[in-house]
Amino acid sequence: MRNFDRFDIVGVQTQQQADAIRALGFSGDNIRLLTGELPQGSIVADPAMGREMGNAVMVSNLIDLKRIEHPIRAIAKLRDRGIAVSLTVLGEGPARPKLEALVDELDLSDRVKLPGYVDDVHERLESASFSTLTSTSEGLPLSLLEAMGAGCVPIVYDITYGPRDVI
Repeated sequence: MRNFDRFDIVGVQTQQQADAIRALGFSGDNIRLLTGELPQGSIVADPAMGREMGNAVMVSNLIDLKRIEHPIRAIAKLRDRGIAVSLTVLGEGPARPKLEALVDELDLSDRVKLPGYVDDVHERLESASFSTLTSTSEGLPLSLLEAMGAGCVPIVYDITYGPRDVI
């Protein structure tokens, strides 16, 4: 960062990141926002109104940084309160065995699904009522953009950079 002002252009993903750089004392005249681009057809003009209210989808790499155990534990707490809710986590990664063990430990196999990589992410998002994002950090979370574009209500952590700027 010590040579920040010597670069012609510095790309950042969110306004919050640009503000943080300026707060460090840099002029920021060379900062440019880089926007994410969703695939054609990812934004639904008229989201389906007949969605099942307790149907959540999370699109994520199965890694510790994503804290997928948090929404899994939330599903268990909601079940224990008599609330009908389910979670489908789309993605793959090294945390899969740990997450599968947690689903078994909490007896959630009827409510939490880990199907891995799928080819119908957009269709699954269109049928879900909400999405979750519980990462410890993000840049510009494409999964959040895709979920919101498909009409899912976002339930996210207010982490530094990413979700707040998107929402």
